Amino acid sequence: MKELRLAIVGCFGRGRVADNAHQPEEGVRIVAGADKYPDALELFVRRYQEKFDCTPNTYSDYREMIETEKPDGVFITSPDFLHEEQAVFALEHKVAVYLEKPLAISIEGADRILEAAYRNRTPLMLGHNMRYMSFTRKMKELIDAGAVGEVRSIWCRHFVSYGGDAYFRDWHAMEKYVNSLLLQKGAHDIDVIHWLAGGYTTRVNGMGSLSVYDKLPRRAEDQLRTPRPQTCGLGRRALSADEAEGLLSVDRGQRPQHDKHAARQRRARLLSAMPLHSRRMAQLHRDRDGGQA
Repeated sequence: MKELRLAIVGCFGRGRVADNAHQPEEGVRIVAGADKYPDALELFVRRYQEKFDCTPNTYSDYREMIETEKPDGVFITSPDFLHEEQAVFALEHKVAVYLEKPLAISIEGADRILEAAYRNRTPLMLGHNMRYMSFTRKMKELIDAGAVGEVRSIWCRHFVSYGGDAYFRDWHAMEKYVNSLLLQKGAHDIDVIHWLAGGYTTRVNGMGSLSVYDKLPRRAEDQLRTPRPQTCGLGRRALSADEAEGLLSVDRGQRPQHDKHAARQRRARLLSAMPLHSRRMAQLHRDRDGGQA
């Protein structure tokens, strides 16, 4: 049996989810990882040496890794705003992709990824990991068994155990990197609601405002209850807005310049979070808005 060779883009933080795939005895091996930050690569190598007694190859450029290693598949666990360019590059090279949610931060970016997967006939899986948590699987089991009758409504309230203000202190706080927290964090809730209900959204009403965290002082670093290593690989600290800009600039020359019209962005905040996002969903909203782009 041919060994399945996998690689990781973004070796720390969410990148650790790929460790579960490293099972040499089953013919599956993580052979390489790419990360811009040397400390993340160092931690990645150390982790694999300690856990698996092996030393994967490391790269500072994910393109070089894909072209050199020619892996069968790649885990893309980098920050949201890098998903589009990295996923498209891998798919264009016919490398199967496991892509952490969200798919992209715009409708156009999501379409571009889906079109690349379709055009190259290459597998693409969106990493909505919350579907596989024990409590959501139990909920699904009970609903499918008819324990609660016909589902007519689902209500969700999202709590962040380490404090919601953590998302207003680094790159998550800037629209150009995440679009909105409804997409970045709410993607979990929207996906699970769809899954539990056995259907997909066709009409959306929403409201909200920045009414709390803009008035609160910033936390001191030693007051953060849980250090949050970021998927781009920064050891045990968060990715600052300046560092996010640095990551973005790496591929700025190749990034498509999407339309930034406010109405399009509002739709993207909602629609990009959906796991089966397509042009059909966008068309529903265009029809509702009288054909406005």
